[in-house]
Amino acid sequence: METLILKLKLFVRYIMELIFPSTKKVFMRRIDLMGVKFLNTTMQNAIELIKEKAKKKEKTNIYYINADTLNKIYSKVSFKNILNNSLFVFPDGSGIKIACKMIKKPLKQNLNGTDMFPFICDMAQKNGFKIFLYGAKEGVALEMKNRVLKEFP
Repeated sequence: METLILKLKLFVRYIMELIFPSTKKVFMRRIDLMGVKFLNTTMQNAIELIKEKAKKKEKTNIYYINADTLNKIYSKVSFKNILNNSLFVFPDGSGIKIACKMIKKPLKQNLNGTDMFPFICDMAQKNGFKIFLYGAKEGVALEMKNRVLKEFP
């Protein structure tokens, strides 16, 4: 019953925000959502940040959080620690955007991996940087490499 009441309160709050949006937007550099911190930036700035790391030949991981990620951190604390100790964690999806709006910390831009990856490839090609692809099953990374090389030789 408590869960239902909480969900109803969240739903009403979301509807009210849609009907009466807040006019003042204060953008934070990092947002903490349910204990996970991520960058609040634009696509252009994110690519520049990644480029600066690559110029220094510093290897780095890039992570994206979405509603599924936030669900997983409750059963895998180690995953939450990995994310919170990572430099590049970006918001991915409408669920994150809605949640940030509800806590009055609006996103500058949704930075999902599917949209960002071509920009990263383009930046890497123009600057002679390497990208490491990791696949879940054997052959996945190799197939992706072949597809990427067609567009970004």
